[in-house]
Amino acid sequence: MAPQSIKRDNLTVYVWAVGPFQENTYLVVNENNVGTLIDPGFGQSSEESSFKDFVEKNNIHLDQIINTHCHIDHILGNDFCCREWNLPLYYHALEESNIDRSIQMSQVWGIPYTPSPKATSYIDEKSNIAIAHESVETWLVPGHCKGHLAFIHHPSKTVFSGDVLFRESIGRIDLPGGDGDEIEQSIKRLYTLPDDYVICSGHGPLTTIGHEKQFNPFVKG
Repeated sequence: MAPQSIKRDNLTVYVWAVGPFQENTYLVVNENNVGTLIDPGFGQSSEESSFKDFVEKNNIHLDQIINTHCHIDHILGNDFCCREWNLPLYYHALEESNIDRSIQMSQVWGIPYTPSPKATSYIDEKSNIAIAHESVETWLVPGHCKGHLAFIHHPSKTVFSGDVLFRESIGRIDLPGGDGDEIEQSIKRLYTLPDDYVICSGHGPLTTIGHEKQFNPFVKG
């Protein structure tokens, strides 16, 4: 299970498409080999082992886990990674409802799941968050769910958008907390970023703000 790697300024972004929903798990690593894990979706022991081997082989020091949101496919690996590396965990307070229903959702989908730990502390737009020791801007972008966050690293022009905006698609709005008007407003907010900013979505391939403004059939720029 080798990851894709993307060089963004002084950061390297590794991405694994994992679990039954092929969720994109991101590991963002700086030049000193400090790495932040975003939305670990490892749902099988083989995926966990492969990720652990990668971290150890490359001497990466993991510093934290950040969840853009807490739907089951984005938190499958929270427990394993928190325990294995004794990592703090951060997400928005409004995502506690998704954490609370995660066991139920794992049963609905028939997915093996060890419940995620609770957040070490909550984060929101006012939080001073760093990813791989690099300051990022945090935006609340509801619509897919109420506490959904996006993280923007301006020096590398990179956006970790979770399940709000995909390449020529948008996140589901039929799950608890979903709202069509909210997700449209959240995407239009993302569209205020420069066209060359790269979108690292929760599923599927990379895209750019400019591409989505021109070709996204759901929300036009």
